[in-house]
Amino acid sequence: MLFLSLYILCFPPLSFAYALIGLIKSPLKWKKYIPFLVYALFIGAYVFEPPPRNYINDLDLAVYLPMIEDFGKLSLIEAFQKYNDGLYARDFIFWFFGTIQAPHMIPAITTSTVYAVAFYITCDTAARYNSERYIPIIVLFQISMLPYFTIVNNVRNVFSLALVVLAVYLDLVRKKSFLFVFFCYIFGCLMHLSTAVLIVFRVFCLPLKNCFELVFVLPVIFKPLVDIIYSTNIFSFLGGELGNRVHQILSRLHQYMNNDFAAYSIISVNSITVKFDRTVMVIGMTIALVLISYGLRSVKRIFNDNEKFYVFIGLIAIMSILLGITMPMPNFWRFAAAFYTAFGMLIIPFILHYKELPALLRLLVPVYAVIGFLSFIMQIWKCTWFDFGNWMLSFFTANMFTVLYDLINGMLEL
Repeated sequence: MLFLSLYILCFPPLSFAYALIGLIKSPLKWKKYIPFLVYALFIGAYVFEPPPRNYINDLDLAVYLPMIEDFGKLSLIEAFQKYNDGLYARDFIFWFFGTIQAPHMIPAITTSTVYAVAFYITCDTAARYNSERYIPIIVLFQISMLPYFTIVNNVRNVFSLALVVLAVYLDLVRKKSFLFVFFCYIFGCLMHLSTAVLIVFRVFCLPLKNCFELVFVLPVIFKPLVDIIYSTNIFSFLGGELGNRVHQILSRLHQYMNNDFAAYSIISVNSITVKFDRTVMVIGMTIALVLISYGLRSVKRIFNDNEKFYVFIGLIAIMSILLGITMPMPNFWRFAAAFYTAFGMLIIPFILHYKELPALLRLLVPVYAVIGFLSFIMQIWKCTWFDFGNWMLSFFTANMFTVLYDLINGMLEL
């Protein structure tokens, strides 16, 4: 068995196929197969090389790889002081992997973590509901909805959001108040500013439990409200580091929502691909809000006393819709990706109670199958913007020994 596992690990595409086939044939053994799936996604991210930067293509990974190398030339104290914006988790991992000359470890770790969180929540929920037979189809759906190469290139944002989603799941659903939960909260917050939004959602998920439908008015008032808050700077009374952090978040949000004149914004607004993604995302999130609203009114029968977590992911869904409607740039997908890491927790109770649902909901639930298929086709289409053939060659020829060699070689050169 050990020899077979090592053989499979030597060929990441084989690991991917072995994991999917194993999940389909024996979903009860998900703890055996999910690690092989995450491993394959890890290697795929490790060998990815972003295309050159230009005014249209300004991918995060193309920016971060040379930045990580620059961090490796600094001391740890200098790394923390380089940008002086309080994102110490980012500074530390950039410095660490820059120091050992392994910059590609960062997209590999961040990407595989996003999928690991998604698969864990799905599988753990299925195990709690004794419905492991649904694991394969939901995992395939999540692979379709979480755009792989976009997440590889994103590096920080979706990774940090996924960590906070995991922390909230362990906190509210699994009732795990231990050091790892605290670490996920803190590390996520120190990795990207956007996690502050999810922390706010975590705070307000309890008071909104009995009046969740109020979120449906947000699409009407959201943009004017952000503009007013930004222009008046009413949170300046907070002062110090907290006041600066809130102002940074509002400033970035205001910029994203009003940046319709930059070259990338103009291209995005007119892009058929972005329009398609935006439409699919808004439809998927709207269905999620309808399901959550119904589930909260039938909580004892469907949501198994986990209402707070469903309010939390409902707030992420409404945030995705708001950004999809108001933001000319395609950054809206990041919160949608955060939502789909927790999708298994949402859909499994509705699958189990499908025959008891109202007629409208029985029609809405299968729409996710169509959304998943369309998103998968779109992922294939997006492979045209980089050298997919070269990536496939690297994916077939690299493995864990490639990574270990790079790490050891980098450390020996210190």
